[in-house]
Amino acid sequence: MAFVTDPNLLADIKKGDNAAWNLFAKKYGALIWLRGSDYHLTPDEQEQLTQDVLVSFFKAQDSFVYAPEKGRFRDYLRQIIKNCIFQILRKRQQDNNNEEIQENTAFDENDDEAKRKREDEEWMAHVYSQALAELKRTVKPRKLQSFMMCRLQNKRPEDVAKFQKVSLATVYNDCNEVMEKLMELVKTLKDA
Repeated sequence: MAFVTDPNLLADIKKGDNAAWNLFAKKYGALIWLRGSDYHLTPDEQEQLTQDVLVSFFKAQDSFVYAPEKGRFRDYLRQIIKNCIFQILRKRQQDNNNEEIQENTAFDENDDEAKRKREDEEWMAHVYSQALAELKRTVKPRKLQSFMMCRLQNKRPEDVAKFQKVSLATVYNDCNEVMEKLMELVKTLKDA
């Protein structure tokens, strides 16, 4: 599964592989953007944030060693994102000649527990998005359609069976099979 924290991807980035960099940017770009919106960054600042995070990671790549036993990659990346956000906020305040910003009092972000919960929710949304994308690549289209119609669009299984011209048992089997695969993917991804 290429979308989890893949040690090979990180190793390829270290080697200077442009394709690996592009995959990394595509994979984590949305997550970086979400964190920027939590701090009310403008679209231009969010673009800057994405660039700053990627540059920071690039600069640290020579000394960075992915060691899952020491911690999760997403926590490492989360800290890089947070540091880059505060650099942007400091610059904004300096440009506006305001008082220096305190890192843990930016806007409505002074509750660390709420912030951590929101970050975890964003991560889980990212995980589900990646898991669904993997399902689309690996599950037969009819089975995925059964699952999407029944579980995500709340269509009645009887209507799905009629639409697909299959038995009701087939629809139930498809939905259960896809749900099991989805849960396996989510379990694998959520602690990556």
